[in-house]
Amino acid sequence: MFAKNDQISSRQAMRLITFDMLGYSAIMIPATLAGIAGRDGIWGIVLGTAGGFLYLLLLRAVLRNMEGGYEAYLSQSFGAVFGWIIRLLYALLFLFLAGKVAAVFAELVVTELLEKQFRLILGIILLLVVYGVTGGIEGRARVYEILFWILLLPLFVMFLCALPTVDTDYWTPVFMEKTITLLKGGYQVFLCFFALCLLPFLAEFVQRKEKLYKSGRNALFLVGGILLALYLILLGMFGDKALATIEYPAVTMMSRVQITGGFLKRTDAIMFGIWFFTLFALLCSLIFFCERLVQGLFKGSREEASCKNASLWCTVFVTIVVYGLADTFYRNESLSRLFERLLWYGGMPFAVLVPCFLLLRKKGRMAALLFICLFLSGCMPPEVEDREFPVTLTVSADTEQFAKEWLDTLASGNKKVDYNHLKVIIIEREYLEQADKMSELLTLLKQEKSVPLNAYVVTTNDADALEQSEEKLDKPLGNYVEELLEHSDEIKKETYPTIGMLYQEKENRMETLFIPCLSLVNEKPGITEYEVYKRGEAKGMADTDTALLSFFVANQMKKYELQLAVNQFVELSNTKNKISFAYVREKSGLMKKQVRVDICCDGKILYQTYSGNEEETKGWLTQQIADYMAVKAKGALERGIDLTNSRKKLGGSMREWYVYYQSNGNDYEEEIEIVFNVKINWTE
Repeated sequence: MFAKNDQISSRQAMRLITFDMLGYSAIMIPATLAGIAGRDGIWGIVLGTAGGFLYLLLLRAVLRNMEGGYEAYLSQSFGAVFGWIIRLLYALLFLFLAGKVAAVFAELVVTELLEKQFRLILGIILLLVVYGVTGGIEGRARVYEILFWILLLPLFVMFLCALPTVDTDYWTPVFMEKTITLLKGGYQVFLCFFALCLLPFLAEFVQRKEKLYKSGRNALFLVGGILLALYLILLGMFGDKALATIEYPAVTMMSRVQITGGFLKRTDAIMFGIWFFTLFALLCSLIFFCERLVQGLFKGSREEASCKNASLWCTVFVTIVVYGLADTFYRNESLSRLFERLLWYGGMPFAVLVPCFLLLRKKGRMAALLFICLFLSGCMPPEVEDREFPVTLTVSADTEQFAKEWLDTLASGNKKVDYNHLKVIIIEREYLEQADKMSELLTLLKQEKSVPLNAYVVTTNDADALEQSEEKLDKPLGNYVEELLEHSDEIKKETYPTIGMLYQEKENRMETLFIPCLSLVNEKPGITEYEVYKRGEAKGMADTDTALLSFFVANQMKKYELQLAVNQFVELSNTKNKISFAYVREKSGLMKKQVRVDICCDGKILYQTYSGNEEETKGWLTQQIADYMAVKAKGALERGIDLTNSRKKLGGSMREWYVYYQSNGNDYEEEIEIVFNVKINWTE
């Protein structure tokens, strides 16, 4: 048995502070920063972390001068009346912060897991918080010490799993925002580190108070590093404009990760579990210190307020108030925004100024219960046996008011359609090429949390024919199409568009996607051509050769087989292709914008009848390949298709062009030419 003396070690304090800061900041910062500073949001995290470090230095100076608890120190320094007022303001700050955190916490559970009944979920969460708070800070610290790596290691694994989906072109250009915008983003990050305000109150519970600063510093830098990595991953997955519109990107990011075989299709649930425990830790800390402040304000000294029953009833009272505040914030968005402004202009400045005045004046068992609580409400009605789990979603050209017809419809009897296991969305071409309908569809899919973002999107000329072909398949149509896309010996599965990619491109409008068009081949679905989806809108069809060359240029082909003539076949693999940009002066004296594609790969002659020597044959084949690519690229440009997808790389490679085409994007394909420099390492 452990001794219970309300004392924790500096290591436990560090882990407690880490949990207090990590959950809320990871949930709120990415989308907020993307909306404020876009790609330059990374500098907001750096500035916010630097601001937190300066605040820690300020608190360290206060801790060195402080004897006893922080509450008593406030009364000693400011006098009985002003000390009481300052402690009251601290209590109100923690109370309103707890209300905001509880609202976010319960809303997260409602939107990501249990659909409705916000008040019931909020009540269950706060009951668990009461249990955690009454268990004392020592018990919580021990549990968090056990959970620390149990939660952080899966988080790091999630980051590693997400890396293949990151497109670094979304990271650039940087330093596009004004200094005031960067400072605003940095201050927003600093606001989300409000858990640092709890540090002085924690001092009386730490065995060696002098080490508390180090604990806070280590926690701050760890959380800052995690946020920086998280923001870069999210930015690379969604792009800044799409990221700014996603409600909880830190939770949903894993729904974009493709895992072969359908295993763990909703890995965003794992991310939710991590944020669940960290938000719970923060809520416990806020209510715990608020309860102590309230006792001290209305009971006198801590000794007079030490009655266990009084502490319990005070905790219950504070929790009830937090419940009311959380419910108000959830149901009244204007009041929630008002509180955020008060925190911006009043709460954090107050928390910073009080230590400043102090210096100037002085200068002279719970983990198991938490796991069980996730299942307290059981499945929301209808239960699992009352649900349908389709793997295919079909949007026909004649689908009207689709929100009522298929997304929230009832299947046979009273069974509710649950799209958590959806694998493929089939959209008829006639529907796909209507921009207004597609915008409505993508907006609805964004709101419907059960539709996984990594569901593939394909198109077809006849959706009914595809659905009828399922009778001749040995598996559901969705499974068949998923295997068709994922088990290709030539094309990497990450190449094919998902509903998440279409949604983010609707916001970012940066690149060109090729959506597979399915037709019946030998009475089974097969890819016969591709729909060009350029900068958020369908732009007509492209042949398979054009799409495959685009995939090859983007290093998305495992192997690329080309027929250069009737009796000449080659295979290209192990690509390391690169794209660069340059101005070229034409004979007329005009400057032409040129996109240069350096093709670097291994080559293998599958079959050829050319009778020259080996070196001549390889040189000739290399030239034929370059000519083939140039002709294909030129023909595509004439149709407004840049098969190199080079525009999204402008931010990191040609800043001048990027700025220009921000307002002249429709002219891009008309003003460039594409040239190929082909180098092939021919193998046997």
